[in-house]
Amino acid sequence: QRMAQDGNAVYWIYPDNNTFFGFYAIDPDTDFYFNEAGELTLVFEKYEVGPGSMGTPEFTIPSALYEPYRR
Repeated sequence: QRMAQDGNAVYWIYPDNNTFFGFYAIDPDTDFYFNEAGELTLVFEKYEVGPGSMGTPEFTIPSALYEPYRR
């Protein structure tokens, strides 16, 4: 969604395995936090999911996607 909205945004996250490089899964060591709205936010290191110019990207996951799995 961010890449569609901003032509300068580039992330190495691809929906298939036919790419030369890309991100395919969350690592057990991936940092995260719950924001003010209680939504899960994943935090990636610089270069982990995009070029260094993207900094340390954060992605918010809607609670409807993970709530059934919370204990």
